[in-house]
Amino acid sequence: AKTQSPMQLVVRFTPLAMRAIVASAARGIAALARRVAALGAERIALAGGAGEALRPWLDADVALMLTRPLHDAADGAILMAGGRVAPKKEPPP
Repeated sequence: AKTQSPMQLVVRFTPLAMRAIVASAARGIAALARRVAALGAERIALAGGAGEALRPWLDADVALMLTRPLHDAADGAILMAGGRVAPKKEPPP
């Protein structure tokens, strides 16, 4: 059997109110993703442990926009601070 992430377990075994919170988060992510795509973003990736767990809650058009992150959170912090990290291969879709 496939191992489920903590977020998937929370969503599966929580009351309706918690599901509403996750659905609301997915709507917010969708709005942000659509806006940055409209502004010309070439790549959109969800970061953090909950990112992939939220994918099933996203509208199909938004889920299709998403790519896997090229770097982990630590590399992202270095890049945002103006540093450099070793190049990585393009992740699979």
